[in-house]
Amino acid sequence: MSQVSPIASLEEATGVVIAAGANNNQTVTLHTATQDGLALIVNITTATTATLLVTISGVSASGYVWPILTSTSLTAVGVTVLRIGPSLVAAANLTVNDLLPAQLRIAVTVTGTIVYGIDYDVSGF
Repeated sequence: MSQVSPIASLEEATGVVIAAGANNNQTVTLHTATQDGLALIVNITTATTATLLVTISGVSASGYVWPILTSTSLTAVGVTVLRIGPSLVAAANLTVNDLLPAQLRIAVTVTGTIVYGIDYDVSGF
């Protein structure tokens, strides 16, 4: 099942992007106009022959979407942090050295049986 959430603003320093749940493909658009950087914390609590792929894209004022960061296929229980921000040291599929656009689209693609949640943190930027 695929879920698309409305645009949410990052008004707090930390918060939940996607609440913990199982087996859902989800897309969330975030308003990030006042933020310089972002950390997405992906927490997989159960994974049985499963993969989770997180794609972070920018969204222009006209609605054009371009890729910024795509994780590797996450397959195991654990926490993975994806970062976008100025002056960060780039690391393939984990960290991008760039400013945030005014809007981001977070897309999660799930195959198999997996329980996960995604939080954000903008306090370190």
